[in-house]
Amino acid sequence: YYNAKAVFGELLSRDYDLVVNVDADHYFFDRCEEILKADYDVSCPINFNVTDNLVAINVKSGINGGANEQTLISVKDFLQGGLIASPSKQFWQHYKYASDKYYSKFVCFENDILNLVAYLYPYKVKILDDDCYYGCSIIAKESLTEIKDGKMFCENKQVKAYHFAHGGAKKHYTEVFPKETHSFIQTIIQ
Repeated sequence: YYNAKAVFGELLSRDYDLVVNVDADHYFFDRCEEILKADYDVSCPINFNVTDNLVAINVKSGINGGANEQTLISVKDFLQGGLIASPSKQFWQHYKYASDKYYSKFVCFENDILNLVAYLYPYKVKILDDDCYYGCSIIAKESLTEIKDGKMFCENKQVKAYHFAHGGAKKHYTEVFPKETHSFIQTIIQ
């Protein structure tokens, strides 16, 4: 189960120039031009938001475990594996290999593996949230969203996609977004 993204990504990369793996609990509010450009090796939103930032990768090494713990991938750089895009067959092969072999050694399973592969190999990583919201980085700011000119914005930054993360504790969009946005969202999801 935890290696499914990598397995299907590698399989599809054999026949397609760009593979985009998206968790089913996403809403897309606009065209994803940043993804379709494929000007990267791997592209994801970041997990970092104003709350729920317990996710990072820290390492400890040394003789008898005597080394200090070091942050390898910080909470601000941690990629959210709910949306993974890559035109690189090599990335999907590396991700599959590492997921098959090591996912069970990490608390965040395939998300930790994704971060290790993306940052430790010489891949060009593109963060989707630099110019707009794409995943979890908007969490706890949903009440600030508004509709302008037929597009959703939060703090003057366009919301292209929203990931209803949180495992089994998912809410309905009417519980998350302000009432003024509901008719817009309803037209998107119909």
